[in-house]
Amino acid sequence: MSLSATNDTGDGRCLVDLHQGGEPYFELPDNVPAWQKVMRQRPHRVVDDTKQCAHEMPMTWGNLKRVYPDAIELGSDKSDGVFWKVFFWFFIVLLVLGVAGLTTFMVFMAIFVIPGFYKLIVIPTFIVSAAGFLVVSMMYRSLPATDMYAAQLFNRKTREVIFVTRTQPRFFKPVERSQPVYKVESWDKMHVRSYKTQIVGQGSYQTMYHLQLIFEDPDNPRFAGSTCAIGGANYSDDYLFQLYEYVRRYMEEGAPPVGPGCVPDVENPPPAPPFKQADIEAAGGRALSNPEILAILDKNDVRVAEDLREALKATT
Repeated sequence: MSLSATNDTGDGRCLVDLHQGGEPYFELPDNVPAWQKVMRQRPHRVVDDTKQCAHEMPMTWGNLKRVYPDAIELGSDKSDGVFWKVFFWFFIVLLVLGVAGLTTFMVFMAIFVIPGFYKLIVIPTFIVSAAGFLVVSMMYRSLPATDMYAAQLFNRKTREVIFVTRTQPRFFKPVERSQPVYKVESWDKMHVRSYKTQIVGQGSYQTMYHLQLIFEDPDNPRFAGSTCAIGGANYSDDYLFQLYEYVRRYMEEGAPPVGPGCVPDVENPPPAPPFKQADIEAAGGRALSNPEILAILDKNDVRVAEDLREALKATT
């Protein structure tokens, strides 16, 4: 459990009502790109006004990674990258062994059992091998996205949201790799949606929620220009709106960047920020050190647990 300036409990309540009906603002054409397909789901909760209070108790739940003089950085390290790499190579080994075994079987049958037997299964073997190649290619080209540090920079001074995502390689482009996509969007053109999905886990269906920040297209505000997720998948969107409320108060109300339940995770330092140097300079330069963060907490009379205080003092 990460250290916090207060108890990590979900006190307070979400102030955003459940939404009834489909997408209330954006128009969704029939041929939407892959990243917009999530918007075809019915939103669970909807926020179209960033001045609307979303939760009584803002908290970051370990998603706050760095604090700059004029910005905050949220992020989540996709730690499943190792799993997918192992799964990928395991699948490769199985595929190679399967094709080699099937080829050996065909040769054996054609020489020792039924002459010409290979003619009966050469086409099915080719189809299976080609399908396996396409699947392996897709997995390999998607590997960079599995261990990418997904981060968002919220600049209060410029009122910009900066984030980096990766493209999904197209299925029939064997040599295409997942590429980083750098986005700079306006906070004032942002809409918030939470979505509820059903997944299969531990032998049963489980309900998961995720929170999307959707930005208007500059040429047509009724169309979505880009989107990014914050907070990852969660069993309750209450936690996700606590995170959003922390960001909202920072951007709209001038709230301090750190406070009760809103402290960078000092136990797990994040990777290097994926932003451009110009973004860091616009955020005020280098990120605040842990002693500087502790000074902000003390200045605002935030009760800091002794273990957190010692951790902030001991690290820079």
